[in-house]
Amino acid sequence: MMVRKLFVGNLDRSIDDRRLAELFSPHGDVLQAEVIIDRQTGQSRRFGFVEMATEDDADRAMAAMDGITVFDRSIRVSPARKREAAPVDGNQRLRLRLPFRLVASRQRQPHEE
Repeated sequence: MMVRKLFVGNLDRSIDDRRLAELFSPHGDVLQAEVIIDRQTGQSRRFGFVEMATEDDADRAMAAMDGITVFDRSIRVSPARKREAAPVDGNQRLRLRLPFRLVASRQRQPHEE
């Protein structure tokens, strides 16, 4: 059994994992549905992924769901691309994660008595 993952974009913020799975279940077996949540705000980033059991299920779901209106938003469904690994060299990883510049603090001198 081959698994096929779909990207689903332009979702309404009220759609959660369960509701996303319900939307796709009439078109085939849904193995997993996940709405991506912003870590800082805790709100939906308005896109998610649906994992279908077979390529045929995924093709049917994509054909049926792409462009339909859900909660006044026209959703987009396409095959999910494989995630590319980010290049890691030196401090690049640190620079990508921190929105501010680290400044070396002045070293403290021991107290003199």
